[in-house]
Amino acid sequence: MQIQFKYLLMSISGSKLGTLYDHLDGGNYRAGLKLSNSLLEKHPTSGIVKCLKAFALERSGRTDEAHQVCE
Repeated sequence: MQIQFKYLLMSISGSKLGTLYDHLDGGNYRAGLKLSNSLLEKHPTSGIVKCLKAFALERSGRTDEAHQVCE
């Protein structure tokens, strides 16, 4: 399980994940959602990207959608 997790994190470009964090940290939730959707197209099982997408949705006032992402 841990090897699979390491592989998943390595497969997502560190710069893209860093950019996603930067968008969210700066309050640019629309850009964060756009980037998280793009990353989820390539990595649909990525838990970290799903969590960050849910965070952006919640901060954008879209709480119901955020809960759906977490299910």
